[in-house]
Amino acid sequence: MNIGFIYYSETGHTLSVLEQLKNALEKEGRNVRMVPLLCDNTKGVRHLGNRPDIAEFDFVVIASPVQAFQLCQVMKEYLKVAFSTHQFKYALLVTQQLKNAFWGGNSAIRRMRKDIDAMGGLCMAETIVHWGAYDRDAQAKEAIEAIVDAIHEQE
Repeated sequence: MNIGFIYYSETGHTLSVLEQLKNALEKEGRNVRMVPLLCDNTKGVRHLGNRPDIAEFDFVVIASPVQAFQLCQVMKEYLKVAFSTHQFKYALLVTQQLKNAFWGGNSAIRRMRKDIDAMGGLCMAETIVHWGAYDRDAQAKEAIEAIVDAIHEQE
């Protein structure tokens, strides 16, 4: 199975969870390709700098931080231009600083799912890691387990 991570991580929090997930999958002998969303920051405004192709993967993990109580702008821009010519399965990972999902995490998941489902995606897992929570390491572990389980279900 060809597994890809398409992600944006400004502070490194989202990336750190993805690296743990990648390590877990590689221990099982799986190959994972990590594809960061690049952006240029012109006059304080972030704009998408690349357009990774979802069609390259059988299973995609799409990951993003919450910024200003909503899905970050770079991921919003990517989801506007991303497309696939075939149905694909995916999992979502969102990181946010605040401790409650209703402060942006839930709306980020809904936004991502709506856009990705419209292009032929089939969501297999949704996860949120609250970076400011005392149990963030446990949340990250749960998120990793949920995504690994979703990948196992595809075989």
